[in-house]
This record gives sequence, structure tokens and C-alpha cells, in this order.
Amino acid sequence: LCYTGYMKYAVLLRGINVGKNISIKMTDLKYAVEEAGFKNVKTYIQSGNVVFESLEEDLLKIESTLQHKLRNAFKFDSGIVVLTYEQLKRALIEAPADWPKRDDLRRYIAFMIRPLLVKDVMLEVELREEVDSVKEGKDVFYMSTLLSGLTRSRFPKLISRAVYKSITIRSYDTTQKNSCSYGKRIKKYGHKRNPGKKHSFQFKGIPVYH
Repeated sequence: LCYTGYMKYAVLLRGINVGKNISIKMTDLKYAVEEAGFKNVKTYIQSGNVVFESLEEDLLKIESTLQHKLRNAFKFDSGIVVLTYEQLKRALIEAPADWPKRDDLRRYIAFMIRPLLVKDVMLEVELREEVDSVKEGKDVFYMSTLLSGLTRSRFPKLISRAVYKSITIRSYDTTQKNSCSYGKRIKKYGHKRNPGKKHSFQFKGIPVYH
């Protein structure tokens, strides 16, 4: 079912269904977003990825509506990122050019939770030379680590920084899947899947929350 004139959006929840963090069933999350007045709601995997449609064009109003609903329904207050389809597409298009061809990297996209700015996070990121790479984007930054050097990566140090609580991280694969949930795959940026755990953000092989 398509709704004429409706805009397509994605919302990324931070820190659910991992370790001791808050647990939310995706069926319950879908119902809550529908109750908030949004249409064509779909969820993807357990880390809190939702796509939906709305006539509302104000991202701040959508964000406020969802935050209020999630707080009341689940006592969730860890932050969300609301994106238009165009913003999600841009995050994929502006990823490092070699990512679609690389199967020797662990690739992640970090999304900023308002009002945090990318430049503020970049000041806190430490890299291991010849192992870690980072690229700044618009409202996102891109992190990659050689699979052969995971245990030497310095990205884990970011967890201890205050800014870490204001970002939510998704794998490149998951972000591609979120784009597919709109019914529109960004075909030009197809990729090879990395081996091992597919969707959790991992430091030294240990999943941590998104």
C-alpha cells in the first residue's frame, strides 16, 4: 500500500537489544511507531532500525513525536536519529569509494544524535596506522578496520569518550539493508558481505551496542 504525497523516513534507535541495554521486540516497536501516526512501518533486525512514511516534513517534529512515544511505551530515552530517504542514500553514496569492493574490512557508519556535530566526534577518534581508517561525511562519519588487524584497532577507545553516547553506529551492510526496506535498492553501491558476525558493531570481536 502506497500513500500519495507521503515522505519516506528511517529512524535508528541507539542501544537496544544488546547486552544489558533495554530490550524491545520489533513487533512491539512497529506497533508503537504505527500508534504514533506513521504509515507503512517496517523494522529490520533487532538493533532498532525502522522505516516508515509520513506527511510530516519537519524532521524535528517527527523526532519529538517518536521520542515521546518510545519514552512512554518502553521507557526508552537513549537517543534516536531520524533520516529522510535522501539522507540515508547520501550516507551510502558518500561512503569510501572502495568499500563496495572490499571484503577485508569491517565497515561502519556512525550517525550523529542531535545536537552533536561530526567535527566534535572526530576530535575524539584515535586511529591505528595501517589498520584503522576514518572519513568525515555530512552528519555521519565512516570507520573501517582491516579484519587482519581487529585486535590492534584503536576505535575501542571511543567507547570511553562522552561523545559516544550521542552516536549510533550501523554496519555498512545494515545501512544497505535499511535502504532496501524502502523498496529502492541503491544498486550502484552493491557490496560483498564481510565474513563473521554480520550486523553487530564489534570491537575486538566483542559486540557492543549501536
